[in-house]
Amino acid sequence: MKFTKLNYCQYLLSSQINYTMTNLAEHLENISHDKINYYLKNERLTPRLLWENVKDLIVADEDAYIIFDDTVFVCSMLVWLRLKNLAYQTGQTIYRIKHNLLSNYLIQQLKRPDVCMRLV
Repeated sequence: MKFTKLNYCQYLLSSQINYTMTNLAEHLENISHDKINYYLKNERLTPRLLWENVKDLIVADEDAYIIFDDTVFVCSMLVWLRLKNLAYQTGQTIYRIKHNLLSNYLIQQLKRPDVCMRLV
């Protein structure tokens, strides 16, 4: 099965809570998270394109509205660009930097947790 714009637009319309690639892949046979990720990286999807694909499916109601929000994508791209910049400056891979950041954070939390826990 080939993953298409229509698949993606239908998913965005039908999913009310979880918009992740993992969730989408779990609901499609023979479509992996990696295949969806590859598609989204290489395909130019704009809000206008999404609207063109779904506008005929929308029932107008004066008490309803649709919001297209790309803040999660923008935030993740900013983090990725920062990691890429750090990788370039330090001569490390992005994955090594992520690993070190997470390791340092976990060690810090084990030594001095931000959230106090009690055994009950």
